[in-house]
Amino acid sequence: MIHGHVFKSRFCLSRFVCASLITFYANCKRIEKATQVFNEAVYRNVVICTALLTGCGSNGRHEDGLKVYNKCGGVADAVVVFKRLGEKNIVTWNVVVCGFAQHA
Repeated sequence: MIHGHVFKSRFCLSRFVCASLITFYANCKRIEKATQVFNEAVYRNVVICTALLTGCGSNGRHEDGLKVYNKCGGVADAVVVFKRLGEKNIVTWNVVVCGFAQHA
């Protein structure tokens, strides 16, 4: 309901409102909804990226965090997170490789 109101009333144009909504969903353990807000954001900046990255990290969704770093162009930061992961799998390897391919 809040999400729909924010987008219908065009508050989604505010980076800070989007970041607050992302944080709200992340705190409610609804990373899919937080990611949806991130993807629907008209403008992205460091505040919006940080909100989703923090949400992914606090919910143990490190693979999703790597994807966010790549979307925001932070491939070097994605590599740092990747190196710190205890267990790497095909998804985490693919995310890092795709990040390099997209931003090389």
